[in-house]
Amino acid sequence: MAINWSVPTRRACVTVHAFLTLDGYVADPSLPQTIGMWDKINTEQCSAYMIAHSDALIVGRHTYQALMSDDEWPYPDSPTYVLTRRPLAVDHPCMVSDQPLEWLLQSLPAKQQRQVWLVGGRQLVLRALQENLLDEIVIHMLPITQGEGQQFFEQLQQIDFDLIDVARLAHGIVRMHYKVLSAEDLNTAAIMSVMASVHPQ
Repeated sequence: MAINWSVPTRRACVTVHAFLTLDGYVADPSLPQTIGMWDKINTEQCSAYMIAHSDALIVGRHTYQALMSDDEWPYPDSPTYVLTRRPLAVDHPCMVSDQPLEWLLQSLPAKQQRQVWLVGGRQLVLRALQENLLDEIVIHMLPITQGEGQQFFEQLQQIDFDLIDVARLAHGIVRMHYKVLSAEDLNTAAIMSVMASVHPQ
């Protein structure tokens, strides 16, 4: 099923979830130094947190195909939009969109306008960051070093974050929920800091 809306509205809040090692790599369960810890991750607990904080999912083509390797979409109760410009057969509740990410975010139905989980590879996340479309990031930090693989924040310009929540999970895993600070957020913080210094409590 393809979608092609014509009138953009307001934009949803976009969140990315990432599993990282202490040395900044994307946790790769295929590597021997990581697989032992990966087996200890409570995937049901992590998935429940992700779904609880999302009204819809936006997925890149390659990620969709990887998650569909078992021929069953793992999030059947969540409206899902697959970003691709090439023909792609998808299963319910997934829909295909060939629109730019920003347009899709602005055009989601009202009941999906609150929180969107951006489920994609690093390229999709980078695009969202570069286009100032990423609002929050949730990092599940694994207490291991991987030493190789893909650095999550490699080749990114400076990004400022504000910690929203932190939770200690089993096996030393820490979940950190951050807000991505926009230029407007930073300007507001600077103004508040100046006002506080001029009018101390």
